[in-house]
Amino acid sequence: MSKVDDMASMSAITTGVDEPVILIDIQQRYFAGITALELYEATRGAWHIGIRREAAKYAFAVSDCVVREIYEIHSWHRAGTTPYRLKPFVSFAVEGRWEFIGRPAREALRTKYLNMNAAQYFTKVQQQHHIAYINC
Repeated sequence: MSKVDDMASMSAITTGVDEPVILIDIQQRYFAGITALELYEATRGAWHIGIRREAAKYAFAVSDCVVREIYEIHSWHRAGTTPYRLKPFVSFAVEGRWEFIGRPAREALRTKYLNMNAAQYFTKVQQQHHIAYINC
């Protein structure tokens, strides 16, 4: 973790989330200097995620309990059925896993939630599954 990332982790604000959101803990997939495309692809799939995904409008990429990026979800697909630009196309379809197609959220939402401390939203079970639902 870089000094900038470490400082973001320590100074992350805690705020309530009003929107229907899925928090996705990408764990070791996040690293200092990660590109926007690498972060998107690390966040979008493939996750063991329930039907509540359909109610979520946004996906928050979380690492070290800090929101690193926010995506507007356009659609959900079975894992391994949509192309990735960085990963070679090898079907990693696993029953019960899903991936989303989306884009970075509008700037107002990103300003509101980027660098937010998300620790309060993850229970031990949610940490094991890397997914937490808020308002959905």
